[in-house]
Amino acid sequence: MTLSAFPWWQSALALMALGAVLALAGRAIWRTTGLGKPSEHRVGGQMAGARGLVVEWDGCEGYVRADGELWKAYANTALASGEKVKVRRLDGLRLEVEKVSDHPASPATAQD
Repeated sequence: MTLSAFPWWQSALALMALGAVLALAGRAIWRTTGLGKPSEHRVGGQMAGARGLVVEWDGCEGYVRADGELWKAYANTALASGEKVKVRRLDGLRLEVEKVSDHPASPATAQD
């Protein structure tokens, strides 16, 4: 039996059924693998306020690990490896950071 032995509408119906099965299978794979979920990484203004740790620093720039990623960063002051920093803003692909004080401000100085 050759393909031409089938009426055209049966071939069209078979192709549509195959397409529906493939679409449903693709949707199931998409959902179970998590490919359709938004990224958990923060970008842009969402990085402001994130905490990080200086990995390498030279002068007023270096590398900081924030949100599990290694970022090129800069600050207004010199920092040292191991210091804790807070992200002020994302500037292109670099972070502007500031040193985080290890000691919380006392209530008397916080009111000034």
